[in-house]
Amino acid sequence: MKPTLKYLSACSAIALIAPLASAQDTSANSTTSSLEEIVVTAQFKKQNLQDTPVAITAMSAATLEARGQVSIEGIEAQAPNVSLTTGGSFGGNALIATIRGIGQTDFNPAVEPGVGVYVDDVYYGTLTGSVLDLLDLDRVEILRGPQGTLSGKNSIGGSIKLFTQKPNDEANGYVEVSAGSFKGLSIRAASNFTLQKDKLYARVSGVSKTRDGYVKNLDWACAHPNRTLGFGTQFRGDNCVVGTEGGIKYTAGRLALRWLPTDSLEVNFSIDKIKEDSDPPANVIRAPFYSATNRRAGIVPDGSEYPTLFALAGQSAPGSGPGSFLGQTSFTTPWGQVIQFGRVLDPSMFVPRNNRYANFASYCNYQTGNCAAHRMTNDATEGALHIDWTLNNNMTLKSITSYREYTSDWGNDSDGTPLSLTNLYQRLDHHAWTEEVRLSGNVGEKFDYTVGGFYYDATTTMYGRIDLGYVNFDFVHGPDPVDITTKAVFANGTYRFTDQLELVAGLRYSDDKKTYTFKRREPDGSAIMPCGPGASSNCLIAGVNGVVSSFSGSRVDYRAALNYKVTDNAMVYAQVASGFKGGGVNPRPFFDDQAQEVKPETLTTYEIGFKSELLDRSLRFNVAAFYNDYKSLQFVLSNCTGVPGVINGIPCLMTTNAGNAESKGVEVEFDYAPTDALKIDGSLSYIDFKMKSLFYDIDGISLASQAPFSPKWTYSLGAQYKISTNAGAFIPRLDLTYQSETYAEWINAPGNLLEARTLLNGRITWEANEDWSAALEVKNITDKFYYNQSVDGDGSGPSFATPGLPRTFTFMIKRKF
Repeated sequence: MKPTLKYLSACSAIALIAPLASAQDTSANSTTSSLEEIVVTAQFKKQNLQDTPVAITAMSAATLEARGQVSIEGIEAQAPNVSLTTGGSFGGNALIATIRGIGQTDFNPAVEPGVGVYVDDVYYGTLTGSVLDLLDLDRVEILRGPQGTLSGKNSIGGSIKLFTQKPNDEANGYVEVSAGSFKGLSIRAASNFTLQKDKLYARVSGVSKTRDGYVKNLDWACAHPNRTLGFGTQFRGDNCVVGTEGGIKYTAGRLALRWLPTDSLEVNFSIDKIKEDSDPPANVIRAPFYSATNRRAGIVPDGSEYPTLFALAGQSAPGSGPGSFLGQTSFTTPWGQVIQFGRVLDPSMFVPRNNRYANFASYCNYQTGNCAAHRMTNDATEGALHIDWTLNNNMTLKSITSYREYTSDWGNDSDGTPLSLTNLYQRLDHHAWTEEVRLSGNVGEKFDYTVGGFYYDATTTMYGRIDLGYVNFDFVHGPDPVDITTKAVFANGTYRFTDQLELVAGLRYSDDKKTYTFKRREPDGSAIMPCGPGASSNCLIAGVNGVVSSFSGSRVDYRAALNYKVTDNAMVYAQVASGFKGGGVNPRPFFDDQAQEVKPETLTTYEIGFKSELLDRSLRFNVAAFYNDYKSLQFVLSNCTGVPGVINGIPCLMTTNAGNAESKGVEVEFDYAPTDALKIDGSLSYIDFKMKSLFYDIDGISLASQAPFSPKWTYSLGAQYKISTNAGAFIPRLDLTYQSETYAEWINAPGNLLEARTLLNGRITWEANEDWSAALEVKNITDKFYYNQSVDGDGSGPSFATPGLPRTFTFMIKRKF
């Protein structure tokens, strides 16, 4: 069956299942199942998940614990058409989130996320700092599809909302200690405190975790004592290990206060602190030194390949005298080293043999003496104030005020070789204020509404030591301040025609402003001189220093949803919704005329869905089908020739709007509890993504290109069974997930292909009594080798990738009190 027919058949299934639900004639007096009720707040009010006309995957704290999900990346497995992964060696502590093929892979604050991340309704405006531990959560809501009216800008693909536990008088404190593979050790704890009965409560929670890195940095000279090739030795020993990547050292704490001064007023204040000093992200060489063009053609690399690389790097061919790059002849690039080595060295030697979790990264450039920090840090603080005031029986006022700041830095030797083709140190300093006010109420029993306003004011300063050996650039980037202001007003309402039929409608007006100031200097802090006699190889970017680029624009988004209850336990809905990803500026210009604004991406989605609780409410079964009209996609161009306003087209690394696309898909989710002991859950998703047009001739991107991190097929299946004994309850659980192949970049090259994978996780929990429990968990039971992130070298060096964790074991013990 062709994919289009599969899509149409799945859409038809919604219409077929609805009569089945009706035929059940399940009454309000039917037997209560063991499925827990899930309450969400996607539409600014508390609603049962099954009554909300939005495609939502919601997970309670108990569900997260049963699956062993303790970080934000882990929750993607059960959510259809959702991909969550870290930014890899280049992106550091950045979350790459895509939903239904829409997201963002660049951490630079000059461009915007495509999926909104919220903690207790506080917006996180950058990819960096969004890789969060799931500390003391009440629930997670993943909203799929544009949330332009409910969440605002940058929720064009959807929203990820984390909600923490509120302080109260319940005795639900706990301490959990776990230990496992790679010397992993974690301590998690939380507890409520009653400071004044019925008036003032506090909750303290925290986590501290460490784990050794699972990718080893090997010293080249130590590993190749007979072919040191002039590289200095950092370490000599039996294992030649000089460092690791992928290790974790992370501590976070949270203090929450809840004050109930009157029956009509509730005040919640929280302060969070994160301190991380981890290894750089895990990184390995995927393919050695040969051009992407020949790799795509299937040509096996050998020494004859290097002249092609030499030409791609702008150097003259071997034997024709000194290398030249844009008129400069006074330097030797690492490509010169590659040419020299190529005649005597098999390039595959740069890929460690018999060890897929190793590289030869030195984090130092032996030519310049520059060394990047071998670490990834994040020092973050956030304070939030929520005020809920019941004005009368029909009206409430809510205020959400927050301040967030962080400093995050990381080193990067992404080529994974001692040649230092890319050797970077990058740092972001971020400060953001947000304020949101909502007035909610109802008019009689037919109509309820929410109106409000939102304000976001952020400054993110970017600094970097950018050592790009493959083009012989070595300069200081920044500090570049990026100032962002967003103002919005919104309204959302629900009108009930009958007890069965409802209309939900919403509007949001947004106004955005962004200013980016570029600073470029020599490594010693001096000014970069224009190209000419005596100028350094950085002269190409001299004109960028001091340039100010800005974006401003406004946007109106809308949503209309009609939902109809077929029975008390089954609902169908249809909706049209729009959203946008905010505009920005090109963050990496080589010339001042490349420092242009980037216009917003826009999306209109048409969706139908079916939500049901069947078999005496022991089966929760939800289906959604959608069509996306996606416009003004933001691409990165490697050749700017033909872009209006750009005179210097090459070299180029320019973010700009360059195409339109469409996609359609189907998403299925179910939870089944045939008995109190047995629980089964699963999901299935399909997406068909197609480019409709390209505005420019983009090297490597065509109408056949697929969106990054958007596998056509994904599915998950999980099951657990509770076995009660005199020694307590034993709960074994298995979780199976699959995703078809996808790519990590818009350029769908072999070097960034993420192959299809099936992963299996297992866990067995022993609940000794109400207070004590223990669990043994195995992740990646089959020890599958796979990549979470991959970057194609495309002539600038080897392809490099972030491997997923190998098989790991964790044992944990938990005490409740």
